[in-house]
Amino acid sequence: LQFLYLIVRALMATLPVISAAGRSGLCARAVREALEEFGFFFVADHGCDVEGARASAAAFYAQSLEERQRLQAQDMRGWTALGTEITQGQRDWHECFDMMQDRPEGATFAGANRWPEEARGGVLDGFEGRVRDYAASCERLSSEIVRAVCTAYGFAAEEAEVVTRDPFHILRMLRYPPFPTGPVDSDVGIGIGAHTDYGFVTLLTTTAPGLEVWCKGAWAPVPPHPTHLLCNIGDAFSEWTRQAVPATPHRVGRVAEERTSVAYFFEPNLDVVVRPLGAAQDGAASPRRCTHGEYLAGKYHASYPTPTDG
Repeated sequence: LQFLYLIVRALMATLPVISAAGRSGLCARAVREALEEFGFFFVADHGCDVEGARASAAAFYAQSLEERQRLQAQDMRGWTALGTEITQGQRDWHECFDMMQDRPEGATFAGANRWPEEARGGVLDGFEGRVRDYAASCERLSSEIVRAVCTAYGFAAEEAEVVTRDPFHILRMLRYPPFPTGPVDSDVGIGIGAHTDYGFVTLLTTTAPGLEVWCKGAWAPVPPHPTHLLCNIGDAFSEWTRQAVPATPHRVGRVAEERTSVAYFFEPNLDVVVRPLGAAQDGAASPRRCTHGEYLAGKYHASYPTPTDG
């Protein structure tokens, strides 16, 4: 088992790196091979300001606890305290700040973002603008990844258009403080318990080690990269590809050093019922009868011990 662990660890330390700089964008075959073998890959030359995103997260968590508490989550937007979120019945050892598009009353994920105050010249000056710009650049990259997968499996471009037209996103800034060295409550787990992502495409940048991926029968650490974005796909994306590309389990352990992550989650239009690739040709139905927004909202509500939207 130790030998297997060392092999997997070496593999994950050399995750595929795929450039988005070419005239035709991401290589579709390389994306497919990376997802099928590892479930994760790094994207280089992506045009997203990852350093700025990490700096924005650091600025948010530089606020006092009292300042963060003023932004307590409502409508699934805002700050969630350490140990509030739950994975597999255990409290996760992180806090987070959630942002997404504003949505009108009556819509799925209805609500507006809760932005911190931006004092001129302060650490949060320009925070909202930088975050919105970063999310827009991640949306462009995620749409390119979706199109690359569509091409790789030989489907028409129109199939990707259904997913990338007027999409939704969730952006999370997570802080993982060093895990206590002394006793903790029995219901406290790790940084975040083992899980697969719910939706379509995830893009991650982070400051420190801690992420582990289930690969070839073992948990293997994924080292952070200062400029590349780490990409993986979620359950809904896997269903879209008819399970050709599986969603890969991952977790964050009990970190010894402060770790901050910015995770961008790309989702199709919330009012669309996503059908599998090729459904237009063979008439296959969606694995769910609900819209993508209804599916996603149900998943997110399950992560909270009490409702945080209202």
